[in-house]
Amino acid sequence: MIRRHVSDLFSHGVLGFRDGGDRGGCAYSFCTGEDMHPEITAQCAGRAYHRKGRYGGLIGREVALSESLAAVFLRSHGDGDVVKLANSGLNSLHLFGKETEPQFSEQELRELVAVAKDKGRKV
Repeated sequence: MIRRHVSDLFSHGVLGFRDGGDRGGCAYSFCTGEDMHPEITAQCAGRAYHRKGRYGGLIGREVALSESLAAVFLRSHGDGDVVKLANSGLNSLHLFGKETEPQFSEQELRELVAVAKDKGRKV
């Protein structure tokens, strides 16, 4: 299936893409050798970071309330080519206009961006 998707991308003139990632890592990261067209560049996000008990369990890696986002990233070695996180969570599907609080503070995001940059990764 992945081989077919990559071939379809190339046949439509696409020379690069990013895989959004999933709970298992990132499906397109398994494309090697004959699976990947030599003219296409693929970047895989890996699993997204999210706060324990918040939106992101289906696509990511849990960060406990007592843990630092940057520390979890450094400890996990961050799979994928880019760092993905879920910060907004789901807005209410029952109450119009209800928004959820961010999962991570601005300071936590700045710390993650700094350590990811040191590792040569974008967030």
